[in-house]
Amino acid sequence: MNKLAAFFTALLWALPVLAANPVVTVSEVTQTSGTLTWTAVPGVTEYRIDQLQSSGYGQTFVPIAEIEGTQFHVTGMYPGESRVYKVYSNEGVPFDTNATQVILNTFAPPHFTYWTCAKPTRVLKALPYTQFYPGYTYKCTANFSGNPKPVFKLVSGPAGMTQSLNTLTWAGNGGPTAVTVRLTNIEGQIDFTYILSPK
Repeated sequence: MNKLAAFFTALLWALPVLAANPVVTVSEVTQTSGTLTWTAVPGVTEYRIDQLQSSGYGQTFVPIAEIEGTQFHVTGMYPGESRVYKVYSNEGVPFDTNATQVILNTFAPPHFTYWTCAKPTRVLKALPYTQFYPGYTYKCTANFSGNPKPVFKLVSGPAGMTQSLNTLTWAGNGGPTAVTVRLTNIEGQIDFTYILSPK
């Protein structure tokens, strides 16, 4: 081995070895909390948790904890909240900054947010369009929130009304008629009934 090769070999041995960062999963999720869990990295005794936070300069990851275990419990969240974290193997300086981010989404019960309806086209908060133009197709799309994503279902409506995903379509004929729709997820169920009247 020549002197140059020996020099670079010695240099490589002198460089710090970065410990691998753990692979993080989310578990034990509720409406207000959740747990970050990872498998221990060989040779690592401490981990650093960073959280994505907003400031006057945009968003950046901020260290919030240093722990020796392989679980980090997050509490004090609200239903449907999302938080973004990174977990590092906190061994030596510098350490590997290429940790994969993980998102903690708390559960939330289903909730209608707004409807988008055609004939005429309009966006309505909470309530769908409750009038129809006889002879024109009535079409309304329900928009909603909840985690896990709720299942939308047409429970009852006028003859010929159909459902495609979260959109109701009807030929628009007859007199006043009731429509009942339902949202369901593991956190709850909500029914909503409205009356369709001719314009």
